[in-house]
Amino acid sequence: MKKIEFLAAAVRYAEVDYFGKKSSYKDTKGTWADEYIGYLQEMGYISGKTQDTLGAQDPITRAEVCSVLNALLGRKPDKSKIDATQKKAYFKDVSKSAWYYYDVVEATTYHDIDLYHNTK
Repeated sequence: MKKIEFLAAAVRYAEVDYFGKKSSYKDTKGTWADEYIGYLQEMGYISGKTQDTLGAQDPITRAEVCSVLNALLGRKPDKSKIDATQKKAYFKDVSKSAWYYYDVVEATTYHDIDLYHNTK
């Protein structure tokens, strides 16, 4: 799935007020998804491939999906709580040193919402 398609669908699903938002990415500006991407960008939920481009037509990665869904759902991985438990990313290709490690653990581990992530 293209990044732009997933991101737009995620914003629609979250039922947030994205109207009137404008993306600063050259590859989404003026497209059908501009307001969706603008909302995510304004909220700080996404970062581009470069400062000027999102990579809108690129396939979305598992890491990006986890990061965006956690953000939209208000789920903030608590690194110290995750590290203190035996919870781990259940994927051999997800290294603890990767920027997305805690987002993947947060998004893919069943847990009590109050116990394993910071709601503040």
